[in-house]
Amino acid sequence: QRQMCIRDRKNTFGRAMVICALVALTYPVETFWGRVGKLVWYLAAIFCIFMSDSMTSLIIVAVATLLFYVYRVLRWDALSAFIFTAAGAVPIALLLYGAITLDTDAFLISIGRNPTLTGRVSVWANVEYAISERPLMGYGYGGFWKKSEGVYGQLWSTNSNWQPGSAHNSYLDLWVQLGLFAVIIFVASSALMFIQALFHVRRTRSVEGLFPILYLTFLLILSFSEDFILFNSFAWVLYMAMGFTIAVAMAQDKVTESEEIEQDVIAFVPSQRRTMTVRRVGLG
Repeated sequence: QRQMCIRDRKNTFGRAMVICALVALTYPVETFWGRVGKLVWYLAAIFCIFMSDSMTSLIIVAVATLLFYVYRVLRWDALSAFIFTAAGAVPIALLLYGAITLDTDAFLISIGRNPTLTGRVSVWANVEYAISERPLMGYGYGGFWKKSEGVYGQLWSTNSNWQPGSAHNSYLDLWVQLGLFAVIIFVASSALMFIQALFHVRRTRSVEGLFPILYLTFLLILSFSEDFILFNSFAWVLYMAMGFTIAVAMAQDKVTESEEIEQDVIAFVPSQRRTMTVRRVGLG
């Protein structure tokens, strides 16, 4: 139990440092010393992640840093974006092939990690079995995780060394508690938010415009190994804040576009009237 507590704390600290690294990447600065301070901030967050020994956080911050530059391609013209995508297609295909054919157990052992992902694999298998018993409606909010009761008591006895309090997977945890329809709603809303965040990157030119898409990427990847949806956590609050921020930004853009169109119409109509008046005077 003590080891599990230490592991949870280091993972929580690692996730917090990932958010700090994302803020450092997208924080707007204009001066030289501001850029230096931003770099020091980012490197300090990376150092803390490394010292926390949270491999998940280290992988996510590496992917997010790479995507920080990849997402900026959306702001390029079509030809430049196509050339960049074509040039990056080959190494991405090689990486995907390597990930598919990789012996994950041997790889995890080689880097000093448990092939069972610190017990997560067995938890996922048990939760998937519980989901198969009640796939549509689930067991109710918090109903499945009542210790030693119902299906939970059958899967984890009171003598078990570890009795998990969550699925350590946001999608499985949502499914086992609220059912398939809740998963569909969350995935659909997250996909819509992700698309809106991509358009937000396209509409903006500032570096802070990349934070919503980077944070959503961080959470959607993290959801495969941790829970954040059904908990009152800082990650969930930021997730809702990102959705609200993107929705407000899109609404403001629509208002601005309608005002610009209205001004163009107002400027166009008087000029047409003046032209018609001149023509009538000339004819008279």
